[in-house]
Amino acid sequence: MIAREFRVIRFPLRACRGRPSQATKDKGEQLIRGHSAPGLSFADLAARFLVVAAGLSLNDLFSRAFGVGQVASPGMFLAAAVLLLRLNTRALGWPTILFLGTIASYLGLGLLFSAIHNDIESAIPYCYMYLASAAVTLGVVNYVATTEHTEKLHSFILFTRNVYAISAAFILASPLLEKVLDQGAYANDGRFRGLFSNPNEASYVGIFGWILCTVFPFKDRRLQIVAASGIAAGVACTLSKGGIVVLVALMLYQAFDLRKPKRTAIVTFLAAIGLVVIQNIQYLTMQILAQYSGVLSSSQTIRIVQITGILGGQINSETSTGRTVLWNLSLERFADNFPLGGGLGSFHFLVGGIGEGGVWQGAHNLYLMMLGEAGPIPLLFLLLMGGISVAKAFSLPERFRHLLLLLWITLGLQALTSHGTLELRHILLVVALALGLTIRLAPNRLARRASRSWQRSSLAPRSASSPTPQAVGARAVDP
Repeated sequence: MIAREFRVIRFPLRACRGRPSQATKDKGEQLIRGHSAPGLSFADLAARFLVVAAGLSLNDLFSRAFGVGQVASPGMFLAAAVLLLRLNTRALGWPTILFLGTIASYLGLGLLFSAIHNDIESAIPYCYMYLASAAVTLGVVNYVATTEHTEKLHSFILFTRNVYAISAAFILASPLLEKVLDQGAYANDGRFRGLFSNPNEASYVGIFGWILCTVFPFKDRRLQIVAASGIAAGVACTLSKGGIVVLVALMLYQAFDLRKPKRTAIVTFLAAIGLVVIQNIQYLTMQILAQYSGVLSSSQTIRIVQITGILGGQINSETSTGRTVLWNLSLERFADNFPLGGGLGSFHFLVGGIGEGGVWQGAHNLYLMMLGEAGPIPLLFLLLMGGISVAKAFSLPERFRHLLLLLWITLGLQALTSHGTLELRHILLVVALALGLTIRLAPNRLARRASRSWQRSSLAPRSASSPTPQAVGARAVDP
């Protein structure tokens, strides 16, 4: 069953509202089994390079191994330029426009407020950073939304799954990697981090790999079980509070399936028992850890107790490692500056707040960071982008609806605990994949209007047999 579902990916011929039509399903079944995709073009290679560079964190890898930073960045910019050179109006849609509006309004208003606070010089690096983020994201969105061969897009999704799964597998090899990459200098926090320098980033790469493995499973069931369980174990070994909580939430989401009443009844029963146990989960964890006091370090023990506290509903300054203090401080700073923002970078480092390692900690919340640095307009664009994308996901075929909902849930929760969401390339690749699939498969009136405008403004004559952009778009999802 898994093998049969794996070989046939149902890309609809045209978008539909609500339940996909029978014609859409029939077109999806017309994918030819056993036919290989056409040869890889420069755009295909560029998109895959971005996945490898982001998913395997090549910049962190070279920095840890050789002390040289940003080695992969020139290649990533070149790959993004290759994808942008083939920018097509069919990649335009409300999710894309709102994403670009988020970046543009954040930079524009942030620069204005930085100038008002006489801190324009420190704001310039953030402009380069977010413009690069926009270029990489838009390039991948364009590739996913406009690739004409369905087999190529299918192959790209599976390639992304494999890269993220491999990156997650390296998490379990962290003790060996640290001997090589960090000259034997083990991290004093006892957390596994794989190819990344930050274990929290490694945990979310694992989560995205887990999502792709569950929605697009491997043909071999044994390989699928090993991959899914290994990724989950890797995420747990990062001791990332946010990552572990998100993974648990996604597993519960996956477990409930109203189409399978027996499984749903069992899961509901187990969840009821879990609610009783979870009330004392922190106490039970402390008792268990006390029996193995010599196995884990003190920092590992404290972090595990904090994670179980969060799972038990205790979210405070202790269990969140000061996150709640930073969130309250961010709201206070925003109120002090209202209706203006603090300017770019002011909430990346909350001066006078909590210091760690000689560095002031940031807001650790994307929504508060944007609100505090550039005011409510960028945050409004961001929330509209997420809301419209989730709403469009409900009109898609089951597999893609399931994939996009899992991705958007994860992205939304990750943004609650990090202010650098739109700066991390492995996150942006997932954002671009979600936006591209949404634009490709869901109703996209804005792109159709742009295509008609492009046709009218084109100086080149069009013969009767020349395909329109809409026809090309139809072939893109119906090989």
